[in-house]
This record gives sequence, C-alpha cells and structure tokens, in this order.
Amino acid sequence: LAGMVVHQTRVEASIDACSSRRFDNLGTECRSGRYSSSAFGVDPVFLKGTQLYEASLQAAKSAFYNLNESSGETFGEAQTPFGFFAHQLKGYRDGFWVLFDSSFTRLRFYEIVLYLDEGGFIDASTKTLRTAFYFYNAESSTFVNYAVTFDFVPGGYIILSEDVQALPVNLYQSSAHYGRAALEVIVALMVAYLATGRLRKLAAEISERGSFTGGLLYHLKDPKNLLDDLIAALLVGSMIVWWAYVFSYLMPLQVEPRYSVYDDLSAAARYLLRNREGFPSGESRYDKPLDPEEILLFEGMVSTLDTMSNLLTTYFTLCGLVLLLGMVRVLMLVHFQPQFK
Repeated sequence: LAGMVVHQTRVEASIDACSSRRFDNLGTECRSGRYSSSAFGVDPVFLKGTQLYEASLQAAKSAFYNLNESSGETFGEAQTPFGFFAHQLKGYRDGFWVLFDSSFTRLRFYEIVLYLDEGGFIDASTKTLRTAFYFYNAESSTFVNYAVTFDFVPGGYIILSEDVQALPVNLYQSSAHYGRAALEVIVALMVAYLATGRLRKLAAEISERGSFTGGLLYHLKDPKNLLDDLIAALLVGSMIVWWAYVFSYLMPLQVEPRYSVYDDLSAAARYLLRNREGFPSGESRYDKPLDPEEILLFEGMVSTLDTMSNLLTTYFTLCGLVLLLGMVRVLMLVHFQPQFK
C-alpha cells in the first residue's frame, strides 16, 4: 500500500556538545540531545561529480528552488540547494520522510536511491531511521505492518529492531463472525460484572472502616484482594483497548493503493517536492500552494495502521498478564498437604 516509507530523526551536532574540549583543533563534532528539523544535505542534480548531476539545469535553479537568502532552501555563495526538508508525518516524531511510491518506474526508483545516497540523507546527525511497509492480504482479510528501525547510538554502532504485526480487519462480515461478536459481548458483560463486584466489595469495606484510606488499606492488606483487583482492572483495560481498536480505527478505516504525495514523478530536479495545486506544465512549482489532500490521506493511513498495530500489541500484552496472574491466583487456592513419613 502506497509504497515504502523511510523516516529519519536527526539531532543537532556541534563542537560545544562534546564532553571534552581538549582536542577542539581536530574539528570534530558531537551529537547533542536536541532534535533537529533544519534542512540538510544537497540536491545532487546540482552537485558536480555525482551521477545525478545535470549540467543543463545549473542555470535553471530558480525553477526548482527559492534562491533568496532568507528562503532557507540554499546555502553558500554558489546557492547550492539543500536536498532534504523537514515534513511532519502524523504519528511520528518531527523529522524527514521519503515515500518510495508504489508507482515509481524502475528508473525513478533508482534515481531516488541515488538522490538519498549522493544527497547525504544519512550522516553523523542521524538519530533513527525507520523503514515501514504496509501490505494487505485479501485471502486472509488482513493488513500487515512491517517495520525495521535503525537506532544510531554513540560509539558508532547501530541497534536494529524489527516489528511485524498482522491486523485482522473483516471481523464482523459473516454469520460466524456474528457468533463471535455475541461471545465478545457476553465476555464484556462478565468482565463488567467482575469489576462491579470488586468495586462493591471495596465500597463495603470503606463504609465499614468509616474512611476511604482505612478501608482501602484494609482491602489491599489481603494479597488475594490485590490480585483479584489487578486482574479485574487488566480485563477492563483489555476490553477498552479492543473496542477502541474496533470502533475508533477499524470501522472507519479507509485506504487506497497509492497516494499522490509528490508533485511530479518525472521531475528533473527536486524529486521530493510535495504535491502542489494544479498540474506540472514546465513552470516553477515550489512557489505554488501546497495541495494537502493526498498527503493528509496518506498520513491518515500510516497513522491509523500504526496505531492499530500498537493497540493490538497492548491488547495481547494485557491478555497475557491476565493469564499469568490468573495462574498465580489459582495456585493461591491450592493447599499442599505435608508429606508423612
């Protein structure tokens, strides 16, 4: 769906951030803890010596970038264009993201890879890099989120983490599903009854002791009460998470096979320019108003699927804790007889 999303967060780097200033003469910089959203890198189309360098476009920079000093789109006396600009992506920390559009041609895909490489997308200020894929399996009616995160840590090594989450989406589409829905309602009522019973018992002990604090401490003094309350709370939490998954995200979910994030998939330079109003017709496009509709739809899909993945992970975690505590509670009911010799 849409393509591969590459998202990067960056931190500021300077000599002042180093813990020791003894060897400042070496010109080395250290990363600080402050995240950066400043433009960086270079558009390799305008950088001599790169594979993407295009000599015929050197006199046409103004067709792709605002060359005014105050624009922040270029740097240096040669007005070299920056390659990457910060764009917010809902659900992610502010940073820099690139979408490898599923409609890219083989040549365009190769050009984007070169653009990131020769433009310096990954450098010493890179903090994290996350690549995410979103799939839909029609046979099993399941969305799949697959993400790999690279965490660049001090010392020069990279911590890699992988996350795969299957998201069932067609939960209530057949008679068999309706039967499961009925069972879910019954379970929800049982959980509500259990939670209400625990609250009634706590209220009775508070009333008996004459104070909230005294009754609460007396109630929690018994380990069985503490464990029963914890199990009831986890069950209520898991039910809330599940129904939030279903009603807040699953039911209203709308996705498209692709989104028009970029202004022109055949642009000669500034490949990553976000979608503008109107259609490319040879004139400059960077100064046209941003057309946010497709970008917002894309952000909504990414944010919704990522949130659904997090909710399911939370739900399964809560259910696992309930099972574990339930086993402990059963063991507390077992009385072992001493062995007679």
